[in-house]
Amino acid sequence: MTEPKYCSASQQRVLRTLLVLANHPVEGVLPGVIAAHLQTLPSNTTRDLANLRIVGLARKDKGLWFPTLKVWQSIAAGGGAVCRQQPTKKKARR
Repeated sequence: MTEPKYCSASQQRVLRTLLVLANHPVEGVLPGVIAAHLQTLPSNTTRDLANLRIVGLARKDKGLWFPTLKVWQSIAAGGGAVCRQQPTKKKARR
């Protein structure tokens, strides 16, 4: 599914925005810093952050944006599932 016809610049930008937030979980990030980092317009960043907030993946506090607990819970859940699968994969290799 890596064909260019499936690639959406706006969706890629939202995902990259989430990655920037995830790299600043304690100190938060200003929207202008995100826009500069992603080399996009501030209006795009505003829209992307609003969409992340709507789905519960980002929150705003005193002008700074942070990833929500939901992000870390999803990561933890996925990591746990991967860890539970590891013994099964080892058995399959034997």
